[in-house]
Amino acid sequence: MKNSLALVINEQEREYIRNIYGTKILTEQDVDQPEDIKDFQDWMDENNPNWVNGKNLNQGGGYGNFGPKTSAAWASWKSNYLDSKKEKDNTPVDNTKYYYNDGGKTSSVQTKEEIDELITNGTITPDTLIYTSKSRTWAKASTYSDLDVVPAPPPPDDNKTPAKKDDTQKQTDSSPSSTKFSGSKIDKNQPIDAFSEETPLSEEGLKSWYKNVYKQDLPKSAKINPFPDKHYVIVNNSGKSLTFTYNDMIKTFNLPRETTKKETTIVTKANKPKKTDTTTAAPSTTDTTTIAQ
Repeated sequence: MKNSLALVINEQEREYIRNIYGTKILTEQDVDQPEDIKDFQDWMDENNPNWVNGKNLNQGGGYGNFGPKTSAAWASWKSNYLDSKKEKDNTPVDNTKYYYNDGGKTSSVQTKEEIDELITNGTITPDTLIYTSKSRTWAKASTYSDLDVVPAPPPPDDNKTPAKKDDTQKQTDSSPSSTKFSGSKIDKNQPIDAFSEETPLSEEGLKSWYKNVYKQDLPKSAKINPFPDKHYVIVNNSGKSLTFTYNDMIKTFNLPRETTKKETTIVTKANKPKKTDTTTAAPSTTDTTTIAQ
């Protein structure tokens, strides 16, 4: 009897061999499929309605599977789908930062989408002041071409020509010591701060900020009292007293408010003249008697 060689293998080794020879060899059609099947199916629903037996897939049965319908759609629309993906990937991202006048205060940073939502719900109106990282200045929302805010039409009976103001009234309106120099009558649409540049907390810094914001100088009669340790400047003019608080984060002033009684007391003490020594010096005791020769 000829010698024979018997190969003894265990069950685990048998399973390993079956997996090798039983594995399906991938065809080109199996490999050529979308990286994200669900995204392609959603794209087909949007761009080629009724592609599955006269209707959309709508994330129903077969969603995420590369079945016959999806495979046929891929063969027909592959290039269109891939081109649309490239266009989407190449679309520049808008990283513009927005701020708006939120009741006299600077809002937190907003995205374009958040600003659009505030316009939709009426929080931002055409006259609301907006500052962007691109413009570097405050301007009404209606002046921004990328914001879809439409000014409200005038009332139906608002067709009369407004009466002309006399020269006296014009001078009063343009005076910083009148409407603008009043904490109780601050125009909420005025800029919140001179955001375009930093301003030091000092008398000269406040004068520069005021001129930048209101486009005119402080009245010459205004008394300016800086208090750097308390982060504000108090200005008195024609019996009115306003406090300009200093925003340490952006290094500039905010719109003024009415000066409190406590702050008035601080100003009074600061401006109170210091006592000087008025004691009369004692007369000289130098003997002026003439000495005999």
